[in-house]
Amino acid sequence: MTIDTTTVTRKLNIPTGYGDLPDGWSWAPLDDLCQGIYDCPHSTPKITQVGPYIARTQDISSGIFRTEKAAHVSEETYAERTRRAIPSPGDLLYSREGTYFGIAAEVPKKTQVCLGQRMVLIRPDRKRVDFRFLRYWLNSPLMAAHIHGFRDGSVAERLNLPTIRSLPVLSPPTFEQRAIADVLGGLDDKIAVNDRITLIAELLGRAHFEGHFAEALQKIANGTTLPVGWSVATLGETTEILETGKRPKGGVAGYAKGVPSIGAESIIRMAQFDFSKAKYVPEDFFTSMKRGIVRDRDILVYKDGGKPGDFKPHVSMFGDGFPFDRMCINEHVYRIRMKTELGQAFGYYWLSSGPIMDEMRTRGTGAAIPGINSTAVKGIPVVEPPLDRIAEFNATVSPLISKAFQAASESHTLVALRDTLLPQLMSGRLRIRDAEQIVEDAL
Repeated sequence: MTIDTTTVTRKLNIPTGYGDLPDGWSWAPLDDLCQGIYDCPHSTPKITQVGPYIARTQDISSGIFRTEKAAHVSEETYAERTRRAIPSPGDLLYSREGTYFGIAAEVPKKTQVCLGQRMVLIRPDRKRVDFRFLRYWLNSPLMAAHIHGFRDGSVAERLNLPTIRSLPVLSPPTFEQRAIADVLGGLDDKIAVNDRITLIAELLGRAHFEGHFAEALQKIANGTTLPVGWSVATLGETTEILETGKRPKGGVAGYAKGVPSIGAESIIRMAQFDFSKAKYVPEDFFTSMKRGIVRDRDILVYKDGGKPGDFKPHVSMFGDGFPFDRMCINEHVYRIRMKTELGQAFGYYWLSSGPIMDEMRTRGTGAAIPGINSTAVKGIPVVEPPLDRIAEFNATVSPLISKAFQAASESHTLVALRDTLLPQLMSGRLRIRDAEQIVEDAL
């Protein structure tokens, strides 16, 4: 039953600051709009190498269930964890505890998945609420601010199940729900296409690298003999710049703006950056920096950080204005410029190749703060094929790298547009026809 706002204000705890409802809109508790809300089994699942996916809070932190890094469980574990309900397309995965609590993601089509710990399955009543609209509502800035008023737990942020069941949901007529979801979904669809373009561009470059320099990779992996004219040097001998950056004394927590400072957590892979984790240094500090200023197509290498005893090397490359026109690195990141004749593309694919990533894991040290020191980095082997072969490779993959940066930049713009439209549409201040025109112009 839909409940009139004038009679449920206290019961529903309607988000602070929401004004008058547009004609025909109402509020309802989440439970009233769903066929079921199911908690996860309170047990630790055994992870396997293959099998159905298990959705954990970190896997839906972006509002989309990312299968690339999701873990797997056995068929037996899957059956055990889906006794209450089998997640299906049209359902929502919802995180109720931890760093990423209060985020909803759709269950992808043709994907066998069960709930990890700290997760809830929401099964909307399709006659009452559009599941995609509900996802946008639950992930809206208005609800993000709202649920922080209901969290409990001083260490692990969490929402209990009764609170989730009583969350207030904006309930326009279903045709308007679908229209709003279509507008925002059009942007998300384009963002997903760009993500695939970025990934495919990198994979194509990697496939070309592995085919072009197979002898070099086999030399590092298996110790095979190199062709005549090929040689082995070290990273220290083949780079013009290999340095770290720095942060102001006291860190960067007190700065909400300035020049972006790239930390180890942002070293993922080429053309990938989480803007929600952007940190800044003051303009005058940036101006005073003698090292650590990022230049176009610099290779960035994860230096240290992470869980004690678990060093996981990462290599990235930024450029063409992505993610920022001006930026620097902190002391937990290496910035690398290869010698001109080798080039940045060759350097990136060499350092992020399987054999060299294994080499970094071997060289990584530190039980308390795992990392790789500068001596170990400079000693990484670099096989130098004939220069004409390197030049041919760099010329071939350079357009692919540009395409990856272009798609990533466009996605950043579309995400900003979606996040601007979302609260306007949810409040009724922006009508659907106007939003459709804005999106059409953007796409």
